[in-house]
Amino acid sequence: METKYKIGDWVCQKESDNYPKLEVIAITPDGKYRCNGTNYRLPRKKVIDKLFIGEELVPWIDHSGPVILRDKSTFR
Repeated sequence: METKYKIGDWVCQKESDNYPKLEVIAITPDGKYRCNGTNYRLPRKKVIDKLFIGEELVPWIDHSGPVILRDKSTFR
């Protein structure tokens, strides 16, 4: 059975605006993805650990941009 994602991939729920970031931690024999992540935007942070089918997930996109590494000597 071909899977869209593999273990260790970062995904998020469709229609969730790229949040919260979930990690695929297991794939069941019937093709469901077990994902784990934390929603910090709720008043009490909520750990998400549940099964999703492939159509419910989209790849997570890193919007942080490139990391600029600088020489330590330039910092004061």
